[in-house]
Amino acid sequence: MTSITSILLIVDSIQERDNEFEQAILDAGYTINAIVEPDGDFLYQINECHCDLFVANVDKVRIELMKQIALVTQTCPMPVIVFTPDENQQAIDNAIKSGVSAYIVDGFKANRIRSIIEVAIHRFKAVNKLQTELVKTKQRLSDRKVIDKAKGIVMKQKSIHEDEAYNLIRKMAMNKNSSMAEISANIIEVYELMA
Repeated sequence: MTSITSILLIVDSIQERDNEFEQAILDAGYTINAIVEPDGDFLYQINECHCDLFVANVDKVRIELMKQIALVTQTCPMPVIVFTPDENQQAIDNAIKSGVSAYIVDGFKANRIRSIIEVAIHRFKAVNKLQTELVKTKQRLSDRKVIDKAKGIVMKQKSIHEDEAYNLIRKMAMNKNSSMAEISANIIEVYELMA
């Protein structure tokens, strides 16, 4: 079992909630730190009770709920699981776009809770890792473009070859204790000011 233990549970009605569902979560070894209705303040509850998993057990997946979930997943990323009888394709699409890790239609069985939660957690971690790698890759590509542009400016201004321009930028970066991208951005800025 993963280290996730505390859950924020969203239910249609606190008065009419499914005690069997809650008991299955507890029996699987998790703690329910807070129970709120779909129109509640999820971010406040998550911050207040330090939850690390978001589970919704709702009859209908409404757009307002998906907006709240999207806000939660953007503000404090965490695995989100939705249990519902709602198999409407638009609801499923909205859930995925909102950052839901698992959308379970009529899938509640007490003996499956732990595996559903574990799969959702692992899927969340995998997607999160891919998103982080994508951001890093985009930044490296952006840096590479800036370095190449600065290299071109240095080659033109100093009438030197590409390798020499690259080595000059690298040396400047090392001397200034900066990245090559930062030095390259400065070279481009100065060049554009002088042009």
